[in-house]
Amino acid sequence: MSEAVSYQMPYSLRRLFATLLVYCNPGNPKDLWKKFEDSMSEDFKKISTISKTNIQQSVLNHINEVLLSMGYNINEFKDIFGNKYNSLSRRYTSTKQIKC
Repeated sequence: MSEAVSYQMPYSLRRLFATLLVYCNPGNPKDLWKKFEDSMSEDFKKISTISKTNIQQSVLNHINEVLLSMGYNINEFKDIFGNKYNSLSRRYTSTKQIKC
């Protein structure tokens, strides 16, 4: 992730982060989130009308979309994100159940 920050867009960083969670089982994923959350949020920060909370929710929403495309859900990573994603994750859990 450290190397990717220097040449990848936030969208790509979020995809990379989700991929690392699913396929690489990082040693301390919560620290990885804390360290790179700001870099993964840069594109949303450019929207002047969006609040800090909404920026974080937008980042988590995109990470969840990527996880869903890999057959996972952000709820499976509660140890990383805690309750920051509760309301949004319920919506995606319902959507995933409908698709099955």
